[in-house]
Amino acid sequence: MKLHLSIGQRLALGFFVMGALVFVASSIGVWYSMVTGRAIDATQQGIKQVEGAVNLQLRWSEVAAVVDNMLLTRQTSLVEQQLENTVNEFNEQLIAVQNQPLGQSPEVVAQNQKIVGDLQLLGAELTNIVAELKAVAQEGRWARAQTLRHTELASIQRRFDEAIEQLSANIQAEVDGLAIESGRTQNIFRIYWSITVIVALVSGIVSGVLTIRSISRPVNDLIEQVERVTRRDFSPVTPLSQRDEIGDLSRAFVLMTDWLRESYQTLEQRVADRTERLETVAEVSERFSAILNLKELLGEVVNQSKDRFGYYYAHIYLFDDTGEKLVVAEGTGEAGEAMKKAGHSIPLSAPQSLVARAARTGQAVRVDNVREAPDWLPNPLLPDTHSEMAVAIILEGQAVGVLDVQSEKIAGFDEGDVGLLRSLANSVAVAIRNARLFEEVESALSEARAAQQRYQEQAWAKGEDSEQYGACDYQQSGAPLLDQKIVTQLEQKAMAQDRPLITTVNGPQASSPAEGVERETDGMQSALLAPIKLQDQTIGAIQLHQTETAQQRQWSERDLALLEAVAEQVAQTAENLRLFDETRERAGREQAIREITDKLRAAPNLDILLETAARELSQRLDVPHTVLEMGIETQNLKPKT
Repeated sequence: MKLHLSIGQRLALGFFVMGALVFVASSIGVWYSMVTGRAIDATQQGIKQVEGAVNLQLRWSEVAAVVDNMLLTRQTSLVEQQLENTVNEFNEQLIAVQNQPLGQSPEVVAQNQKIVGDLQLLGAELTNIVAELKAVAQEGRWARAQTLRHTELASIQRRFDEAIEQLSANIQAEVDGLAIESGRTQNIFRIYWSITVIVALVSGIVSGVLTIRSISRPVNDLIEQVERVTRRDFSPVTPLSQRDEIGDLSRAFVLMTDWLRESYQTLEQRVADRTERLETVAEVSERFSAILNLKELLGEVVNQSKDRFGYYYAHIYLFDDTGEKLVVAEGTGEAGEAMKKAGHSIPLSAPQSLVARAARTGQAVRVDNVREAPDWLPNPLLPDTHSEMAVAIILEGQAVGVLDVQSEKIAGFDEGDVGLLRSLANSVAVAIRNARLFEEVESALSEARAAQQRYQEQAWAKGEDSEQYGACDYQQSGAPLLDQKIVTQLEQKAMAQDRPLITTVNGPQASSPAEGVERETDGMQSALLAPIKLQDQTIGAIQLHQTETAQQRQWSERDLALLEAVAEQVAQTAENLRLFDETRERAGREQAIREITDKLRAAPNLDILLETAARELSQRLDVPHTVLEMGIETQNLKPKT
């Protein structure tokens, strides 16, 4: 079963193992110290016991020496006190041996206790015999004393020495055993200590390697995952399976990577949406700039805003002539048509209107939930409105209207929509200015065209009575004359048309060769007619006739195109000639005025001035009589010739 340990637990386990090994080694050392100490203590006690036995034997030897000295010198009074002292010392040493520890093992202790008991009995017998020997010696029975000394006392002494030797041998044997056990313990300690050190080293190395690998490998994997993220590789990452801090960090990193991936994708989507919106705004703005009709422009603005950006409703308010009201200029759907027909308007000072507030401030006004907005003006035609945004249409620093869009969603607009509608409102402002300028230019151009047409009509109408009006009837050699009545009828017919046409003198007409009259039609002759038009004014006509006797031809599209081109060139050239004649006439008139003015300025006095003026006017205008008056009585006038 795989253990899932945290890094702290692994480190704690490693320290615990090392501590356990150290504890084992320390325990072995303590055990060795205790065993060695016990061996040393036992050895010291054995040495003391041997010394006690030796001292006991020595004390008995001293007692025997005093007895021998007494028997040798036969002077009891001299050695009596010494004998008593040595006997007392012997008894004290015997008691000391009896009170000492008699070994370590129970068997040795039992044997030594038995020996010590025997020594006590022998010591008592020795003491009694010494006392008896002393008494016999005091009585002077030295032979008896010698007998006691060499028989009973010697026998007891021999037995006593044997017991002492046995006690010393037992103690020495136990001490030797303890020494051997101590040596064996040292060997075991060395083995255990070596094993413990080796196990500690191996455990430390293995634990360290495993701990390092258990930390370094997942850390390297985690670093690799981080490097992938730094390369913007947000592909799904599998978290590490281990149940430790690094595993927790890996799972947190996976969550962070998922969040980054979603955020990055969301950001990419937002950038793509914003780019698409900007492209849409650019496309729509370009479309707006191409529309020069204001009504068509406003309809396109609201419809494009609703359709391209998915808004619930969109409409445009424009200021009226007073600049105090915002009037619905265009809106989407039936609601927009209804408000436009009703002339729906909002006062600029209206406190309960987002449109009025946007127009007053010149800023974008956005409300995420209009039902909770105190300054929202509800519209019964738009019951599903939940959020609204109004953007002022600014033209040259002045608000000219408001673009208002609505959504059926709560918080249906974001900052992207604010920037989008601002850009759209700026484009609408430019388009409105262009449309208004175009209307002004169109109006001025229409007035200029109307004035020019009136002038041309007057000029050509005046030209009909002058040499500018003319006609030409060209006919080939041998061709019959045309009936003037028919020519007049066809001229009227041609001038009533807008384009060249094929007709018959006594039949139907056609505007193209495919619709033309069959040449084989008996009793009919065809004619090709074309109006001579100068702009929208017809100033003449061209007729091409075929005679009944001539071989009929089939008129073609090329004939019509040629006739139309010639008619256009005739009209333009005739207009140029008329203008040239007018210019020449105006130049001649201005030249005459300059010449008369020069002559008048050269007159030295009033009479010559008047005479010069009268003569020049009479000559220039070809009139027989010219009269000039300047504050002079009429009866004093004299005719000048």
